Amino acid sequence: MSAFVLQSKDGWLRLNTWKEGLLSRMGHDLLLAIREFSISVEYDDDKDWHVSVKIDKDSFFVKEPDSLSAKDKAEIHQNICNQLPDDILFEGSVVRKEEEAEVQGFLSLGRTSIPIRFAMSLHEGVASGRVELSHRALNIKPYRAPLGLIRLQDRLELSFSFDLRSWLDVQET
Repeated sequence: MSAFVLQSKDGWLRLNTWKEGLLSRMGHDLLLAIREFSISVEYDDDKDWHVSVKIDKDSFFVKEPDSLSAKDKAEIHQNICNQLPDDILFEGSVVRKEEEAEVQGFLSLGRTSIPIRFAMSLHEGVASGRVELSHRALNIKPYRAPLGLIRLQDRLELSFSFDLRSWLDVQET
C-alpha cells in the first residue's frame, strides 16, 4: 500500500456561506478559507484511493469580503469556534475515471456523521471539486441576528483545489 499527505501548501479548502432574511442587505455572504487541514490518501492501485480528511475547528478565517473590519472577522471566527463541537473529519473513497472521480464517504462533526457524495475533477494533475452541505444535517446552529432579521441560509459549499503533479511525477518515475 502507498500513501501521500496533502496540506495547505498543496492547495486550498474554502467554505462559502450565504445570508438571508428581511435585513440581509446589511449582512455579508462569506468566503472562509481553511488554514489547517490534513488529507491522507492511501491506495493500492492508481484508480481507487482511501481518503481521510481532518479540518481543525479553529482554522477558519474570513477571506471575503475584504471590507469587514478585523474586529468583525475575529467575531465571525469566534462564532465558528463556538458552534463547532470538534474538528471536522471525513473518511471515504475516491474512484478515479480518466479526468474525473467520484468521492463518497462520511463527514463527521462531533457525534454527527452524514453520508456525502460528489464529483471531483482531475485535470492536468489538479484535483478540484465542491460539495454542498447543510447546517441542519450537521447539527450546527447557523448564525442568526435578533428576530432572525439576518441569518445564514441552511447551505454551505465546501470547495477545494490541490496540485497533485509533484505526487504524480514521483509515481510515474
